[in-house]
Amino acid sequence: MDLRTAAEDLEVLGLSKVGDIKKGAYNAFKYPEGATFGDHIMVKPNAHMAIDFFGYLYDMPAVPEQGIKEGYVSDHFAVYTELRLGTKPSYGEFYGLDK
Repeated sequence: MDLRTAAEDLEVLGLSKVGDIKKGAYNAFKYPEGATFGDHIMVKPNAHMAIDFFGYLYDMPAVPEQGIKEGYVSDHFAVYTELRLGTKPSYGEFYGLDK
């Protein structure tokens, strides 16, 4: 299961928070809002975890003291998530997804 889809479904129930996902994660160094969802975090429905947050890191701020200019560091935006591992029951069981 794609963690983004699970987080979006759970957000509707008030059980997760989805950050700015705009239009995707692929930017080809020219799409500030992304173009497609090419990067995924896959999970099994029987995983014992809670999805607290899912989003993408779109902004690349400058760090002049390290010689880093503002802009893209990759042709993909980073996938960012906050999970709690070891929850009982598994999230699939808790949300009725593990059948």
